[in-house]
Amino acid sequence: MALNILAELLSKGYTVYHATGSAAFTNTLRKIAGLRAAKLFKYFNSFTMTKDNEIDVLICDEAHRIRETSNSRYTKHNLRSGMPQVEELIRAARLTVFFIDDLQVVRPQEIGSTELIKRTASKFGCEIFEFELTTQFRCSGSDGYLDWIDDILQIRSTGKKYLTKEDGMDFRIFDDPKKL
Repeated sequence: MALNILAELLSKGYTVYHATGSAAFTNTLRKIAGLRAAKLFKYFNSFTMTKDNEIDVLICDEAHRIRETSNSRYTKHNLRSGMPQVEELIRAARLTVFFIDDLQVVRPQEIGSTELIKRTASKFGCEIFEFELTTQFRCSGSDGYLDWIDDILQIRSTGKKYLTKEDGMDFRIFDDPKKL
């Protein structure tokens, strides 16, 4: 969805970037996009020197990966920022879009949450629009599969103990890799 939004806005002449806190995700997108479009894919810590509202739209994918600041031990002294990373992301663009899953935690130092984003946006007087995506395409849009994963990993109780053919998934366990 984020990539479709990026492409649509670029086709209309807007200055748009896609940002994430994941090196693997960003590098994969850069590789897929090719050399000319790779510059559109940045990291959350790429906006320390960006002027307020310099970008038309900033799409922050996997916003649960936002950190307290953009500084790390590798950050050059002249690029260090005293500003919280979420503030940098909001201030950098006229419109900042966050894709977030509050149930995902990747690393302990990642503090991104819907509440943090809303609180920070309110601090700057931003108008906030919130939409919930009810499914995802990674798993062929199968709500049954998502419910099963949530239940089996004890994220939330869904009562979905087994996958069925109706869920569009085929789950099997093999004792022998040759049979697989």
